[in-house]
Amino acid sequence: MKKIYALCVIFFIVIIILINRKDHLEYIIKSKDNTFLVYEKYNKKSKSDYSNYYIEVSINDSRFNFEITKKLKSKIIKDIYYFKNSDYECILPLFSDNTFKMDLLCLHDKIEYHYSDLKNKSLELDKFASSYEIDRSNDLVKESDNLKIYDYKNDDYIVLSNYNGISIINNNEIKNIKLFESDIYKKNIETILNNYYIVANYNENHDFSSFIIVDIISKKVSYIKFNFSISFDSYIQGIISNKIYLFDKDAKKQYVIDLSDRKVSIAGNTKSGIVFYDDFKIKNINAYDAYNYILKFNMYTLKDTAYKIDKVGNLNSGYKYFYNDFLYSSLIINDKIKTYVTTLDNMTNIKYYNNYLYYIKDDILYLYDPLYGIKKIVSNTEWKFNNTLDYFVYKK
Repeated sequence: MKKIYALCVIFFIVIIILINRKDHLEYIIKSKDNTFLVYEKYNKKSKSDYSNYYIEVSINDSRFNFEITKKLKSKIIKDIYYFKNSDYECILPLFSDNTFKMDLLCLHDKIEYHYSDLKNKSLELDKFASSYEIDRSNDLVKESDNLKIYDYKNDDYIVLSNYNGISIINNNEIKNIKLFESDIYKKNIETILNNYYIVANYNENHDFSSFIIVDIISKKVSYIKFNFSISFDSYIQGIISNKIYLFDKDAKKQYVIDLSDRKVSIAGNTKSGIVFYDDFKIKNINAYDAYNYILKFNMYTLKDTAYKIDKVGNLNSGYKYFYNDFLYSSLIINDKIKTYVTTLDNMTNIKYYNNYLYYIKDDILYLYDPLYGIKKIVSNTEWKFNNTLDYFVYKK
């Protein structure tokens, strides 16, 4: 009886400990004459969230926040270097593995800025920034025909659509792959899924009965063939659960392309309706809506907001992007602190891949990295004349 009583006591003690255990850490970092309070929460990977550390750093009345995806030991910040003058207040965290994983993050008028946006605006800040070994270079490293490649310290695969195929850029190298016998100036039927680029076979006439598939990594070209025809007056609507949805305006039919079993099948028509993704859920809509309007899946934009807000992530990971007078970002987990991204002038073809934002301005493709700010990737003079030439990004 005493043994059962002792086990019950131990059980209840364990329950109390679990209930009262915090899901985050708070710790003090003293650096020179400054004292920082660090709030650190590790969010585990789930079905809809990637694993990350949410970090808030407070000093006096100022607060900074950011997200780190690299796995480290708890208390991931070892030291914080601090700058403040009449215009800017900045922090530069040193992490527990003795590396910098981000550039200076600065406050100005209660908005966060990356140092890349403030360079050459304050001699004091420039001097402070230059005293730490952070590679901020974004130099032109290669030119090829109409392309200029910039070193942006990333191993993405960038796929550029061109008139007779695609160009794949990776680690500052360019691989051109010819897919079409003659120049195609507008391609509505192309996309990527994981490491595969997929495009309608524009070598066929009027209609097509095959897709061309390119493995972005190996550069191998293959085909998906089917025993019916799809009109070139079609467009890609989007991707759900690793399946590509396409709407044929001529036939008023929706098709689904499944790369896993290399099949193309009908997903909907005027009788059954078609699959559509909007407001973060799947629904069924009238096929005539996709015929009368170009209806692409809305994967990110929130409804009923005063201006456009895109949510790229879920509850405990990812970012919101606020398209107001300027473009700002915030962490989803705490959208009260906003970070300046860029102006909206001439900003086109905006895409999200993982926690990065990509866009074109004039003839340059840019990357927005939430830890370092904006960097050039590639310029393409053809974008000045043909804005239908698309780009895609594959991140390992």
